Amino acid sequence: MLVSFGTFAQVEITSGSIILETLGTDQLFIEINITNNSSTSTEIYWNYEPSENYPENWKTQICDLNLCYDWDDLESSANFPNVIDAGQKVTFTLKIKNRIDETLPVVGSSFGIFNLFDDPHKKNRIATTL
Repeated sequence: MLVSFGTFAQVEITSGSIILETLGTDQLFIEINITNNSSTSTEIYWNYEPSENYPENWKTQICDLNLCYDWDDLESSANFPNVIDAGQKVTFTLKIKNRIDETLPVVGSSFGIFNLFDDPHKKNRIATTL
């Protein structure tokens, strides 16, 4: 994973760019580390944008503080904000498996962008991976 980060407010994604490369493992896990650098707790919502060249045979799952979403459900629910306390660091997980058959390896490379928002309608982006 290439390391860089983006921040627009007091919430920071420290995982860096989400570069996905695998030579044939049965699944791929990427940790997305998020830190609230402010002095108050904050509610965040997220979405994940796979690149245009995202392999068709990859299925993607995101697990946040509340739950692991269904495969290829690439945005958080407006009904379940992730609350991050002041100064707290949390970890979300991005998981990739083979769409055709989970016993087959995940092969290929691609990237994605993970965005954080402070509103349930995802209009005000506060942090992003680069």
